[in-house]
Amino acid sequence: MESALLFGQVTSALQKNPYLDLTTLTPEINGGQVVLRGKVRSYFGKQMAQESLRSIQGICEIVNDLEVMLRPLRADETQ
Repeated sequence: MESALLFGQVTSALQKNPYLDLTTLTPEINGGQVVLRGKVRSYFGKQMAQESLRSIQGICEIVNDLEVMLRPLRADETQ
C-alpha cells in the first residue's frame, strides 16, 4: 500500500478516537510499519492509539513509542 494512503488512513483513525489529542501525536510510516511518537496523558490513551490502528489493512507492525505524561501537558510540550 502506498505510504501516503496509509498515512491518511492512520491519521483518520487517530482523529476518530475521542481519547486522543492529535496535537501531541506523530505517526510515521515506513512501508507497512507505523511508529507512534509523541505524548499522551495516560496508559489508556497510549493503548487506545495503538488499538485505533489494528483494523487498517496494510499495517504489518505498530511500534508504540508514545510517552505517558501523568500530568497535564503545557502548550510548549506538544511534540
